[in-house]
Amino acid sequence: MAITKIILNGVEYPIGNQIVIDTPELYEGRELSEYTWDRLKQKAKDGDFTDLRVGDYKTFYLTNDVEIKAQIAGIDTYYGMGATLGKIGHHIDFISKDCPFQKEWGISTNNGDSTFRDPWRSNIKMRATCNEIIEFIPEELSGVITNKTLYIETRYSSAGSLDSSNGDENVNMGKIWLPTEYEVFGSTIWGTKGFSDGAAVQYPLFASNTKHKIKKYNNKETEWWLATTGAGGNKTICAVNSQGFPVQRTLNTTLGFPICFRIGS
Repeated sequence: MAITKIILNGVEYPIGNQIVIDTPELYEGRELSEYTWDRLKQKAKDGDFTDLRVGDYKTFYLTNDVEIKAQIAGIDTYYGMGATLGKIGHHIDFISKDCPFQKEWGISTNNGDSTFRDPWRSNIKMRATCNEIIEFIPEELSGVITNKTLYIETRYSSAGSLDSSNGDENVNMGKIWLPTEYEVFGSTIWGTKGFSDGAAVQYPLFASNTKHKIKKYNNKETEWWLATTGAGGNKTICAVNSQGFPVQRTLNTTLGFPICFRIGS
């Protein structure tokens, strides 16, 4: 995008030297080939983000030889946030450009349970999927990944199944996770208004564009899962469709699963 003129008090003034603005929609990112994962982790821990921009990416290969382009989704997006699980230090959150896996989201309900009130951790199938994925990641990367903590929705009542979320709490989402609906769209659309927001911040990678919301599986555009439960029923989960729109799908549907991880403090 080039700015060639400005208007002040209704008067138009031309600009001799164009001001060029690279938004996430326009910026293609660059390969961070000069950095090892160890070096990127150290830079993140030090809060040294020189030469790094949202949209930059690092290519690596899973142990099954699938190529992954991990894009920087946010830099220090949650720095300083936290209470019961401690304050979040400097960090970089990466989300793969495409989906190397397709998975069902989970079990028979989108509710939490008496052990884990949040649907993310209570979902045994989802925890197994994340543990499976970490096994495919090469050691030089898996060794520097840190857990992501986030204040997210809870959905549990001892009286029975709920159709909407009814609280929030600080949660350790683990080393492999999915972004929430708010982190992708900057708003809660199909989730529970208020509770599904939690303390989420929209990742800059997804702000003001659709391009980065569209992902592929086996070179074909695919729908992909989010970490937010759908409101109005106990069997739906929020997702992104193949055109980058917010949707909700039944939890036994097979959708794309991107690799999302954090490095830093």
